Amino acid sequence: MKLSEDAIKHLTNLEMETYIDDIFQIDAFHKNSHISGYIPISGNPERLLGQNVLQYLQMALYRSYLLSCGFIDSVNNNNQLTGAINVRAHFEMTGAIAHLIRKMMSYYSNSITYSELHDVIVRLSLGIKGQERKTFGAPEPINVMSMIDAADKLFGKLNGVKETRFRASYDKLSEYCHPNSFGLQISCDFSEVGVAKFKPLTDNPYDIDLYFLSSFMVTSTAFKLFYQSARETIEKNEVLPMQFS
Repeated sequence: MKLSEDAIKHLTNLEMETYIDDIFQIDAFHKNSHISGYIPISGNPERLLGQNVLQYLQMALYRSYLLSCGFIDSVNNNNQLTGAINVRAHFEMTGAIAHLIRKMMSYYSNSITYSELHDVIVRLSLGIKGQERKTFGAPEPINVMSMIDAADKLFGKLNGVKETRFRASYDKLSEYCHPNSFGLQISCDFSEVGVAKFKPLTDNPYDIDLYFLSSFMVTSTAFKLFYQSARETIEKNEVLPMQFS
């Protein structure tokens, strides 16, 4: 996950060097948080909550890293549309972590049972839609918009703010990812008299969409915050398997 020289130069010219350092920190977070595996808890433990949450968090971390790399590649390769697609998908991953943490908070405050929390973890980890769900006997996945809303609620709780920034950003990114007006009209420009000029397929002038970049920073920063919160919670309250790097 490394910005190209063109990207660094472009951000420097815009006096946005903080983004460069932030992206370096995001890369470091993923690499420092990654583990190579774990040895399952032996015997007959009362519950495997710590192990199951750790398993989910590491899978989520890997997906977050791939999506982050995909976004940086889109910046380096001047491909704004794939950037929007990667950021939108990352918002979903951040929302999934938020949904898990909120349910964990409910469990530790005795608002839901262990069985209910376990069901959430199973649905987050193994949920499938469509015909394959019946084929594999998989559970129904958590609704994506429920996860996005969970990110807004959790971010607001942890930071003392009331806004729906995640939902608003996700909805706007979706307009670029779908074949709607925003997603189509990035292909051309119109003059005042209606003359259309389509962008060439290659060798477009280098540019960085600052909305996509700022949205990436929002979801990446929140993912880091939520991931660390979940890790701290299970380390404090649960028995964890032996991990190896």
